[in-house]
Amino acid sequence: MSDTIRRITIGFRVIAVLVLVGFLYVGVSQLMYFYGNKMGFSSERAIHDYFAALAIEDYDEVYRLTAKESLTDIYGRRVTEAEFQRQLRALTGDAPLALRVLKTTRLAEDGDTRYYAVEVGAEVGGASSGSRLLLEVRRQGSEWHVRYPFAIVL
Repeated sequence: MSDTIRRITIGFRVIAVLVLVGFLYVGVSQLMYFYGNKMGFSSERAIHDYFAALAIEDYDEVYRLTAKESLTDIYGRRVTEAEFQRQLRALTGDAPLALRVLKTTRLAEDGDTRYYAVEVGAEVGGASSGSRLLLEVRRQGSEWHVRYPFAIVL
């Protein structure tokens, strides 16, 4: 009788340890998800950094954050970094734009690709205006890159 009770208590202990390990696994994975998507360099952070760099005319950073496969002209030809920066200067004009991301809303996710509706605000000549863009953000290695959202006309 005591052997049966001992086996039952050992079984309960093993089950309790397995449940505890399961809870620890779920907790650690949730913590990693939170850190990776909220605190680390996430897709949302890439969007904010992208438009911040565009606003201060840091075209090297914009180029770094842009998915290189999307850097083609309207005919599908690859665009060089110099051509890309010339296009950005034509897009932003002579004065820096007071761009800021007002809101990002994740619409869909497909593997390492996420789609966002992004509300961008700007102040031009003292008047506030805004625009909504549909952005595609892709993970390439450990970094997120924004698919270039404007048509490149050379």
